[in-house]
Amino acid sequence: MDGISPLAWLEPSDAHQDFWQAVQLTNAELESIGLYLTHLFREKYVIIQPNWFKHCLRIEPGLAKLAVFRPSTLDLILTKMARADDDDPQDIRFLLRQEGLTKE
Repeated sequence: MDGISPLAWLEPSDAHQDFWQAVQLTNAELESIGLYLTHLFREKYVIIQPNWFKHCLRIEPGLAKLAVFRPSTLDLILTKMARADDDDPQDIRFLLRQEGLTKE
């Protein structure tokens, strides 16, 4: 899983230490089955629209105490364009087809 943390959520810098501890504990628990949480970025380290958080889409994972959102399709495409993963061009084409986005 990749994640983007809004800058406002991370202020002050020592805020949400419980979250980072939970990530470490979750990774330790998931290690035995080969899963892990990875790529948790602060928004200033990824290429996204300045108002990206306003365009996020809520995902309903069925968990009572967890709210999950994903970036808009345009922001997903922007993040993939900045990486050097061999699968990203195929992923971008899929996203463009799904959303009906054009060059215009």
